[in-house]
Amino acid sequence: MPSFFVNRPLGEAVLILLVTLLAMAVIAVVSYRVPSKFLLAAGLVLAAFQGFVPFSYISWFLLAGLALLPVAVRRSGGFGAFKNPWLALLTALALVQAASALWSPTIGAVAHSVLAVVVLGVFFLLWRVESVSAASMTAPLLIAAPVYVLFAILVIWFRFDTSAEMNYLLSPLAPYLSEPGVELISDGRWLNVFDPAKSGGPMLNGNIASLFLALVAVLYGWAATYASQWKRWSLAGVCALAVLGAFATGSKTPLLLAVATPVIALAVLAASRGRQALTRVLVAAGAIITGAVLAAAATGFLGAAADTLITRSAYWQLAGIEFPAHWLLGLGFGGWELSMQEHWVLLYGEDYPYLGFPPHNFLLQAWADAGILHVALTATIAALPIILMIRAIARAGERRLWSDTSLRDGLLLSGLIWAPAHALTDTTTFFGDNHTVPLYAALVALAVNRYRSVSSNTARVRAKS
Repeated sequence: MPSFFVNRPLGEAVLILLVTLLAMAVIAVVSYRVPSKFLLAAGLVLAAFQGFVPFSYISWFLLAGLALLPVAVRRSGGFGAFKNPWLALLTALALVQAASALWSPTIGAVAHSVLAVVVLGVFFLLWRVESVSAASMTAPLLIAAPVYVLFAILVIWFRFDTSAEMNYLLSPLAPYLSEPGVELISDGRWLNVFDPAKSGGPMLNGNIASLFLALVAVLYGWAATYASQWKRWSLAGVCALAVLGAFATGSKTPLLLAVATPVIALAVLAASRGRQALTRVLVAAGAIITGAVLAAAATGFLGAAADTLITRSAYWQLAGIEFPAHWLLGLGFGGWELSMQEHWVLLYGEDYPYLGFPPHNFLLQAWADAGILHVALTATIAALPIILMIRAIARAGERRLWSDTSLRDGLLLSGLIWAPAHALTDTTTFFGDNHTVPLYAALVALAVNRYRSVSSNTARVRAKS
């Protein structure tokens, strides 16, 4: 948070901090009297519209989420909830990040990352309690639905009307709702993420918006399989609109993952249902992938994707230069940009631009920020929910490939794969960024409860036999 103090007189900074702490205290106290479904709905809404001023990447969403920590621990059964392996690993990740402040050039970046991980744990605890009941899970999604409809509509609108997007980005509202750095546009300096061919809607970055909307689609699609009558159609409508919005961002990642993740999920489902089902699915998957490749080649997608990977490879090359000397502790939070300043001419043969670029790979980012232990924890935390879902599918004993149960399991597995897969080339963390925290937390909570439910049923069957 150095920029927060540098850009303001000490008295003003202290006053803002005091007001913020008071607001967080009020939220913490009031939250005990508010049902979890409303706390989760508020989190979903704030995730879309973060409120970044005046703390840069530390948004009001993260601060409000931190204030919910006491009630989340209380409602999930106290500190015994931290015996959950995924939450225990998440806690260890936050501790490693906090320790990296000892060698990090930018303490504010450390604070932001620790805070994001803690808030991810907070929403995991709240969702895990609610995810025991499908009705309880659906309620927050229905409350937040109008906001997500608005968000998707804005993404689609800005995609086809770049002047409307520009008017928004130059408006006084943009610094509060868009990513930090949007103010540079009013100064005539173009950010690398601003592209008339892309749309981030209220966000600045179309890549982040595409992941956000993809996870929205997964969650609302999951809930629609449980709901009845008008609720089912309402949830399915949000799901469909979110899918259109994800494609409308102009990001290439959802086009790839919209084919890859369902195919993987369907193959896992088929493998648990016998060799015949697996063979049929693999043949169908081969046809789908072949068609997708031909369509991509015909539309120039493959060439554009190759250009993107070439750009990314230069960032990854820098990691190769720095890794041998810094494999244990990494470069520290903020160290990656300093290293890019040092090596930019070597990589690109030109002066360093005014804006830095992250590694565009969450594992490389994890190493750069806090070293090899940070990478190991990050990879394990990202993989564990996927493993739990695959094991749950294998143990469930569901024989029908086409059923609501199969659809729900397939959606969850797709979403859990989508987030870290997207982060391999775009975002900097396995869960995305601030915006996707409550969405990814919901997917993990559903996966954990699904695995626990299937394991309990299996144990009861074995006991009876």
